[in-house]
Amino acid sequence: MDAEPVGCIKLREEGDFTSVYIDYALKAQLNDTERRNIVDADPAGAFYIY
Repeated sequence: MDAEPVGCIKLREEGDFTSVYIDYALKAQLNDTERRNIVDADPAGAFYIY
């Protein structure tokens, strides 16, 4: 079975600060509302939209 990668959600750690972001390959699959829903559903507030 052939499949294309769709990306994922990743962590970025910079010193004491950790952010969570949507990988570039997955971001292209989501519309603005879907991306905003992921950010809004995060209870820790770690998601950002770049």
